[in-house]
Amino acid sequence: MIHSEVKNYLKKLDEEQKALASYNGEHDIAKEIKNILAKDTNYKPTIEDIAEQMAFDFMAAYPNDNSGWKTYHGPIFILPKQARISRKTLLKIGLI
Repeated sequence: MIHSEVKNYLKKLDEEQKALASYNGEHDIAKEIKNILAKDTNYKPTIEDIAEQMAFDFMAAYPNDNSGWKTYHGPIFILPKQARISRKTLLKIGLI
């Protein structure tokens, strides 16, 4: 289940459908989701919360052209193949 405030924030973005205001627009959305989750200290983020945050954690004009994406956007980070993401790892890299 996704955090209700995150759900409302995403719904608002969907309803407004305006152009992103900054170069890092997608990353700013991920940052806001992270801030919403951090404010609620009694709430343990779910996989859905983390997935929504990661879905927007992209970087425009990705500097590493060896990423294999061959697109304008690239991931904020790349995990090795067969890697499993643990909650401890996500905490360590600051995603939750």
